[in-house]
Amino acid sequence: MSLTILFCLAFPLCLLAVAGRFNERPFPHRRIISRHEKDYTLVSRADACTLGAWQCAGNQLQQCYNGQWNTVETCSGNNLVCSAASPNAAPGCVWVTTPAAVVPSGTGTLASGPGITTTSPLGGDLNAHPVTPVGLSTAQLPNTPAPSSSSASPNIPAVNPAPSNITFSAPHYVIYADRTWTTQPTSSDLAPYNRFLLAFWLTTGPADDALAWQMVPAATKQTIIQDYHSKNIALMVSAFGSTDDPTTSKTDPTSIAQQLANFVKSNSLDGVDIDYEDSVAMQAGGAEDWLITFQTELRKQLPAPFLISHAPQAPWFAPNAEWPLGAYTKVHSQVGDTIDFYNVQFFNQNMEGKGQAYSTCLDLVTTASVWPKTSVMEIHSVVNVPLNKILIGKPLTASDATNGGVMDAATLASCYTLANQQGQIGGMMIWEWDATASAFMRTAIGSG
Repeated sequence: MSLTILFCLAFPLCLLAVAGRFNERPFPHRRIISRHEKDYTLVSRADACTLGAWQCAGNQLQQCYNGQWNTVETCSGNNLVCSAASPNAAPGCVWVTTPAAVVPSGTGTLASGPGITTTSPLGGDLNAHPVTPVGLSTAQLPNTPAPSSSSASPNIPAVNPAPSNITFSAPHYVIYADRTWTTQPTSSDLAPYNRFLLAFWLTTGPADDALAWQMVPAATKQTIIQDYHSKNIALMVSAFGSTDDPTTSKTDPTSIAQQLANFVKSNSLDGVDIDYEDSVAMQAGGAEDWLITFQTELRKQLPAPFLISHAPQAPWFAPNAEWPLGAYTKVHSQVGDTIDFYNVQFFNQNMEGKGQAYSTCLDLVTTASVWPKTSVMEIHSVVNVPLNKILIGKPLTASDATNGGVMDAATLASCYTLANQQGQIGGMMIWEWDATASAFMRTAIGSG
C-alpha cells in the first residue's frame, strides 16, 4: 500500500509525510491503515533541536521536527508578535497593545538541506523529505513534520471555534482521507459523501492529513469549509487509528479528550471520529473504562451540534471471551447516547478455520456466522444500538483491506438495500478516498 502521504491542498499547499512499519500486534482482526506496511532502514544522526520544542525567529513561530526548526506561522499584522517562552500561554502569535512590549522569546534560522531520515516519536519508522509548496516559501510553511510529542500547540486564531449551525443528520456517507493526493476535494468532487474525515490525530498530535489541515491558512480553511457546508458536508478529524494505543500507553483519557477537542475547535472542524484500535487493552479489559471516561469528557468539550462518531470493529459489539468486560457493548450502554453514529468496520475480520467474515449480505446484514451476533441487525437487536446510528463500513478496494470483507459496489448495494428494508440504517462508511470513491458510493447507495 501507499507509504507516502502527500496531501496537497488547493490554493496551493503541499505537505509530505512518509511513514514506515509499526510493531505487529497479537490481535489479527484490526484494520491496518495504509501508511504502515513496509520497512525502512534508518540513518542515525544527531538532531539539531529537541523534538516538539518551540522558538521565535523574529516574527516566525517555529517548531522542531525532522531534526530542524520549521516555521509554523508568520506573525504579521498590526500588533501581532511571536511568543514561544511565556509560562502562562501556549506558543503562538499574540496580540499586544504595544508590539515593542513583547520581546521575541528566541532566535534561530530555518534549516534547509536534503531529505532527512529520523525516528518517529510514535514508535515506528518515519522517513521525511522536506518539500516546498508551489508558490509558497519555506518562510511561510514548514517542511513536512513528524507528529510532535509535545502537547502544546500554536495559539493561532481559529476560523470558527464554535460549531456551525448546520444540523448533520442521517444518512451519513463517510469517507476517510489518509492517502497520496494532489488536491483537496471540493464538495462536488465528494458527492455523494457528506462526511469527510481527515486521518489521523494521534495522542502525540496531528499527523498526515490532519496535520496538513492544521497548516492551512485561516482564509483558505474558511473557503473550503464554506464550500462543504453549502452541500451539508461535515469536515471532521479521525483520531488514533491502528498505530496508536492510547490505553496501553497509559494516557489520561480526560486530558486526551481535552486536547482533541481543542484541535477540533481551533481548526474549525465540525466534529471528530474515534477510530480506537487498542486491541491489547480491549482484550485485557482496560479499554472500556478508558473510552467511557474519554467520551464523557469529549462530549462535554464538544456539545451538539459538533459530531462525534466512533469506528469500532464489528466483533467488538458481541459478547465474547476475548474482551471480558464487554468491549463496545459496555461502551454503548454507558455513553452511546452521546455518540452520533458508529462507522462499524465490517472488514479485516476473517478468522482462520471459520471462513470469510461479512462477505455476504446475509452475514453482513442479518445473521453473522464467523462473529455471531455482530451483523447490522444483530448489533441493533442485541446491543440496542439504534439502526440510524449503524453505518456499514467497507474498504474501497482490495488493497485497502488486509483480512477480508471486501465487496464490489454492486454487491454492497444489494446489502445496503436489504439493511434498509429492515429499517433505515445510519448510512455507509468507506476506507479510503481516491478518485474512484464517489462513483463507488453512488453505486453502493443506489444514487446513480
